Amino acid sequence: MCCNNFCTGIVVGIAAGTCLGIRLKAKEKKIRRGINRAARNVEHAFDNMTR
Repeated sequence: MCCNNFCTGIVVGIAAGTCLGIRLKAKEKKIRRGINRAARNVEHAFDNMTR
């Protein structure tokens, strides 16, 4: 019985960790895209000011 609960806990932990990792990776990509977009906007603003 103890081994059964342990194995169930391991499986649930792996599933939760995988789900959390996928969500964090998606947020990381979203943040990176936002930073790149902001950098492009600043670059365009400087280009327009120097013309």
